[in-house]
Amino acid sequence: MTPVSRRRAGFAIASMLLLSCAWPAAAQEQAEPDRLSVTPALRLQYDSNMLRLNEQRLSGRRDDTRITPGISFQLRRQIGLHSLAISGDAGYDFHRRFKFLDRARVNGVANANILLGGRCTAAPRARLEIAQTELSELGVPVGNMQTTQDYQLTLACPRPSGFYPSVTGGLLRASNSADSRRRYDLRTETIRGALGYAKPSLGDIQLSASYQRFARPGLLETTGIDDGTDVYQYGVVFNRAVAPRVKSRIGLSYLSVKPHRKEVEDFSGLGWEGEIAVSPTPRFTTTVGVERSARSQSNFGASYIVQTDYRLSTKMQLSARSALTLAASRSGRRFRGENNMLLPIPRLKDRTTTFSAGYQFTLRDALRIGLNASHEKRSADNDFYAYSATTVTLSAGTRF
Repeated sequence: MTPVSRRRAGFAIASMLLLSCAWPAAAQEQAEPDRLSVTPALRLQYDSNMLRLNEQRLSGRRDDTRITPGISFQLRRQIGLHSLAISGDAGYDFHRRFKFLDRARVNGVANANILLGGRCTAAPRARLEIAQTELSELGVPVGNMQTTQDYQLTLACPRPSGFYPSVTGGLLRASNSADSRRRYDLRTETIRGALGYAKPSLGDIQLSASYQRFARPGLLETTGIDDGTDVYQYGVVFNRAVAPRVKSRIGLSYLSVKPHRKEVEDFSGLGWEGEIAVSPTPRFTTTVGVERSARSQSNFGASYIVQTDYRLSTKMQLSARSALTLAASRSGRRFRGENNMLLPIPRLKDRTTTFSAGYQFTLRDALRIGLNASHEKRSADNDFYAYSATTVTLSAGTRF
């Protein structure tokens, strides 16, 4: 099978899966009561480096204050044996100094769990995100509205004990509003099949194979360059829950990455994912996670990225009305196939470390107040992309 026919076959399978569903969503573990809530909210954020630039690139002030009025919404509905959940928020960012970044901000996710016959389920999911492009990923700060549409459908026939199959298809589109950014538009197609085995005393284990394709339609249309990439992944994932106190997910896979451009090197090696959540008491949970994968982004012109992530977070329920969250993460990226037509200077590699703390308090049931502080630092082989930033965010919302 030629590369072109292989890509068409992968897209055709993913498309048939996506078109077979009417509602987007993911399976829920158990039925929950119907609910509709709308929360007017206001968020005030101070950022010491809103443009994500270092002193070599901008010697003047880089701090800014952003005010975002908006609403949050949540809908949950049980329809017979099926369920539907929709949540999200919508608002508008107003910047005190860098007004060229003023943009609408919309996030929404819809999930459903549809029973098929007596044993199988369809779990469609859709996500929409509209916002100013993250400036940490841009070579040059520019006002640009990025729209991301992410659709996914999983068909599975789970069993409490024994073997079961599952298949997942997905389509992601990321598009940019600015003419200078349209060559960065991204299209990702995914198809994954798995055979699982469940046993109450053991847990759940899945053997899987997946195909993923990254494509930049805007770059192909304007320059004739096919900057697509095919990713093949074969792996095993093990899930286990020891009572409610310890939950774990461990996965190991083999990655084979094949860029379409001959001058871009292939990649083959191990990928992994792991997460352990420990809850010694119902009010205290600590989660540790690691992941290594091949991926792509619409914010810059690398054909693909090999990324390794480490995460640690702790959530403490201090009282019935208050909670404290502490988190730390580190992400390392290797950029492959950086296009000189799209970047002022190659990125090569970077490492980003983030620390954050958040406090939430509910006052009189209807009013919620949150305070969050974070510090982010990026180092890079090329200092052009290095920066540090500290943000403090105060949010308030009322529910009715």
